[in-house]
Amino acid sequence: MWYQRGQVRRLFRVFLAEGLAGEVKDVIKSYDLHVTESGACVPSGVSNFWVAEINGEVVGGVGLNMSLRTDPTVGDVRRLMVAPTHQGKGVAEKLMAVLTSHAQSHNIHALELTTSDYNKSAHRFYERIGWKVTGRVNYHGFMILGLRQSLKA
Repeated sequence: MWYQRGQVRRLFRVFLAEGLAGEVKDVIKSYDLHVTESGACVPSGVSNFWVAEINGEVVGGVGLNMSLRTDPTVGDVRRLMVAPTHQGKGVAEKLMAVLTSHAQSHNIHALELTTSDYNKSAHRFYERIGWKVTGRVNYHGFMILGLRQSLKA
């Protein structure tokens, strides 16, 4: 059990370091957002990032990144996260529904994502909402699961 916990910690450190050095470092640029005079962030393209709030508290978020592929009809779902206190309460489902609706309205035909092989609850969640496993790939010595969801036009 300690071996697995250590592996998960190491994987999370790599994931966090890459995120902080990449798209999380500049969310506005990564998700093609525009900051208005009032300070609001609004999408200027198909990429977007959504935040879930309950009673003024941020409890989750998810991004759609269209800059990672050459195919403009396939989007990458990034950084789905829900606060532990709000997991199992439908927040992730609502975030994914908003993202999916947005993608469909912009003629995106499919969405793809990856998640850690260790995150069995994420696997069950994605499969429950219609995602299909496409395979496993090596990510810095760890296996990650690839998933895809085809969207109806």
